[in-house]
Amino acid sequence: MIKEIATDTISGTLRAPASKSVAQRAIAIAAMAEGTSHIYNTGDSDDVLAAIRVCRALGVDVQRDGEVLIIHGGITKGEKTLDCGESGLGIRMFSAVAASLTDTITLTGIGSLATRPMGMIEKSLKSAGAKCTTHKG
Repeated sequence: MIKEIATDTISGTLRAPASKSVAQRAIAIAAMAEGTSHIYNTGDSDDVLAAIRVCRALGVDVQRDGEVLIIHGGITKGEKTLDCGESGLGIRMFSAVAASLTDTITLTGIGSLATRPMGMIEKSLKSAGAKCTTHKG
């Protein structure tokens, strides 16, 4: 038996999944920047959602329009607790942001983040002049 396989041309557009670490960095930068930033294709991973939540807790206006995050930068306040979810990158980035504010702020997380060592963050912030403590390191 002889079978013929016909070939055809495939065309279209494919969007690669977003890098959650790049998206978190872009969100943090946009939050600190003056003016409005548009960030495309951030995805909606738990870490990205945690970064958005922290920025909103810092008084930053973050809106989603389809696949675009619209961030009106400028930190206007600091809630007493910033929930970083399970994002190790998030807690590292936002600890420095929180240290630049005058209020006492607690950064917290859930799951494995709550058991990860944070001594390096404490040491870095203290060497920059911030008052910082961790819960059992």
